[in-house]
Amino acid sequence: EKNIIDSKHEEAEKELNTLLKSNSDNSFNTVIIYTYYVNMYCSLLQYDKALEFSNLSKEISDKTPDKLDDAYTNYSFTKIYLLNQVYDKTIKHANLTLQILKNYPKEYKLYADTYSLMTISHSRMGTYNDQYKIYAEQALKYSEKTNNPINMVASYSAVMYMYYNRYMK
Repeated sequence: EKNIIDSKHEEAEKELNTLLKSNSDNSFNTVIIYTYYVNMYCSLLQYDKALEFSNLSKEISDKTPDKLDDAYTNYSFTKIYLLNQVYDKTIKHANLTLQILKNYPKEYKLYADTYSLMTISHSRMGTYNDQYKIYAEQALKYSEKTNNPINMVASYSAVMYMYYNRYMK
């Protein structure tokens, strides 16, 4: 993840390829690795490649009884739709992710990331409402539980921007 954020995409791709080879017999880990490919290709604005990995993830998650992999798959689609400004599908897939996560209360990072994407969709639409505030607060709540500085900074930024939108309303 850090290599993707630092725009070290070649290094990130090598690491992901290595992880994919070593986890080829673990469908859940493969779905998570595909999610990181989606993140990488989205940061490169290569949405066709990101969609390819989301679809690969969906092929796997559709065949497994565990639904946590479905949450990661839906998160991948959420991100792609957000970056392509398809906000109705962004919210739809984010809500599907959150619905599944009700059975996995300790998936703090995925909760934080999903709520952050919902917050971003509202900020890009330029709307402020109570739901927007709830998304931002939930993103912050779960990012604090991750103890991940990257998540926490992103969530604090989202909350600040949400209050800015509220002020401008």
